Order: sequence, then C-alpha cells, then structure tokens
Amino acid sequence: MLREGRFVKVPLLVGANTDEGTSFGPKGIDNDTAFAKYVSSTGPNANETTILETLYPDIPSIGIPETLHGRPNSTYGSQYKRSSAFAGDLYIHAPRRAHSQAWSQQDISSYSFRFNVLVAGLSQYSGSNHFQEFAFVADNTQGLGYGDPNPAYPNPFAGKPLSYFDLANLMSRMWVSFVHDLNPNNHNVPGVPQWPIYDTTNGYAREYVFDANVTSYVEIDNYRAEAIQYMIDESAALFDR
Repeated sequence: MLREGRFVKVPLLVGANTDEGTSFGPKGIDNDTAFAKYVSSTGPNANETTILETLYPDIPSIGIPETLHGRPNSTYGSQYKRSSAFAGDLYIHAPRRAHSQAWSQQDISSYSFRFNVLVAGLSQYSGSNHFQEFAFVADNTQGLGYGDPNPAYPNPFAGKPLSYFDLANLMSRMWVSFVHDLNPNNHNVPGVPQWPIYDTTNGYAREYVFDANVTSYVEIDNYRAEAIQYMIDESAALFDR
C-alpha cells in the first residue's frame, strides 16, 4: 500500500531510537550459525538469509547499541551488537524509513527523527532503546509514573544535567507545534536547527537527531543504508510469507 500510495495523505511525524534493537533482539548469539538461525526464523529463505548475513557483518563497531564499545560479554553474546542491529532495523528502522520515503514520493510533508539519548537507569548494553523518547515528548521531567510504583524504571531525568531538561522542552514544543500547525518548527526555542521535511528528491533525505550530550542536529538518513533498503525493497518476499 505504501508503494502504491494507498494511504491517507496528511503530514507525518515519525521516528525511531538509535538502539531499538536491544529491546527486540535476542541475547546469547555467539557465532555465525546462531545468527543465521535467528535471521531465518524471521522469515527469509536460505539464500535471503545469506544475503542478510553479508549485509549485517559481525563487526561490533557498526552494530548497536552505540553506547557499547568493543565486543559484548558472554551474558549478552559475542554477536549481540550484530543481532540487535538486525532486529532494530527489521521491526523499527526499516518501517520508519519506508514510511518516510513513501510520504516523500507522494510529495507530502513528513518529519523524521532519531532519538539518541541514554537516560538514567539504562546501561551501555541497553543504549537508547525503545520508548525512551516518551518522557521527553511529554516533558515529563518529574518522572511521573517512573520509580515508585515502578522501581525497575527510574526517573529518566534523575541525576542528569540541564541539557536533558532542555531537550524535553524542545521536543515537547516541537510535538505540540506539529499537532497544531502540521509543522514542528513553530516551537519558539532559539538556537536549534530547523527540522527539514523528509525529501528524497536528490538522494538521501535528512532527519532530525535529538541528543542531550551535544546540541540536536540534522543528519543524512543513511545509516545501514544498503541493509535497510534491502529489507524495504524485499519486504513482501522476506517477511510476508
């Protein structure tokens, strides 16, 4: 339906977190055989699995989470960063990019983002994984609903610097601006880059990166480009059997 333009043509705000795959991928992947078995379990046949193995090589420096440097420990599996990258792309990043591309191809405004913040309570093995942007979008800097009665999920802002609170102010204002004006840029926060419309006309489009360690910025949306595009182009064949 996306390829055929059969969707409601209204502006879209859509995004993903850098390390989504640590929330969805398996732990304990220690070798190529185990990784191939995991990939094939998601739907691809033997030939397609071989292609995906090549597109997702066992190189920790290009896997996720970005916060974890080097090869993971035995608890997580030596190929944890590889399997997490694949899982995050399969379930979140490829669909996000496919939607953004479809809106651009239909000449409809779309605003795409990547959330790249390690919140309080998460380790380097988790990274900026699923759901972590919600407290920022809601400007929930008091951590309501976190901690007590949910001790396993502490206030994401606990002990964090002012930059985290500033980011929550910016993001919540951008979301309100989009809901009100169908454009996230009417937020009245000075000194931040303009959030560009996702436009594939001249190649790779640009998306907004929300970060609390550096000033938020705009990037080319081309991380794991070949692998994600293969998922998008072959999605029906790979996963819809």
